[in-house]
Amino acid sequence: MAKNSQIINVKLKDFYSEAFLSRKCCFCGVELTDSKYGPRKIACSAKCKIQARAIAEKTVRKMVCVICEEELPVNRASSKRLCDKPQCKKESDWRRNLFRIHHIRADIFYKMVEEQEWRCASCKDHLFFAIDGSKNQINVDHDHSCCPGRIGCGKCVRGILCNGCNGGMGLFKDNPTNLIAAANYLIRYKEKSNE
Repeated sequence: MAKNSQIINVKLKDFYSEAFLSRKCCFCGVELTDSKYGPRKIACSAKCKIQARAIAEKTVRKMVCVICEEELPVNRASSKRLCDKPQCKKESDWRRNLFRIHHIRADIFYKMVEEQEWRCASCKDHLFFAIDGSKNQINVDHDHSCCPGRIGCGKCVRGILCNGCNGGMGLFKDNPTNLIAAANYLIRYKEKSNE
């Protein structure tokens, strides 16, 4: 059933329940006596019932795409809250995966990226979206001691990293001692090469 028809039916229920309880026509307000109209009538005529439905339809809220906010056709199913643009589908899939894997919403993700001034939290390189709009170059980093594996709880998100830093931290098993040892190794090698 389409979302709009669900809304219309709710509005009609309001009309009808008021008419049923007050025993007055849902459109014109004529008294509905049981002897003339029966106990279950809510309108004095088919015309009044049609008019009541028309009023309910006029008060229906327009449905819009949750991504681009473009107005959707009236006959769109209630579960389909996206327009037909491929970029909206891709963005919706990304948002769903972001929440499924890291338990954070897109607005929180974008807020974190803006707080980091669109730079990696570790190396400070610029974060960028791919030309096709995908966010494969950007990674949400979470504390693996809290949530081992890929799936995070949302409370242990540390920051937004570039692919290189995220992969590197993963290879060093999020262990600062390993990272410091690797940095010392590189410093020693650099000192030897400068001699």
